[in-house]
Amino acid sequence: MKGEFGMQNMEKVGKIIAELRRERGLRQSDLSQILSMSPSNISNYENANYWPDAGTICKMANLFNVTTDYLLGRTDYRCP
Repeated sequence: MKGEFGMQNMEKVGKIIAELRRERGLRQSDLSQILSMSPSNISNYENANYWPDAGTICKMANLFNVTTDYLLGRTDYRCP
């Protein structure tokens, strides 16, 4: 689901997720295990095929120690 933010923002969110995952030294499969989901879900988020749901956004923000707004590309301020 592309939602109200559009494809460009989905791509930005995907890039942010991939960047944060790599900073932690995680593979997509590692992140998927931590979040209890399929590795294809992580790939789909990073490739802007669909949005993570609100619960997943919150879990990722907590895991990566960033704000949800940062994860969604709404701010450059990382710290919660």
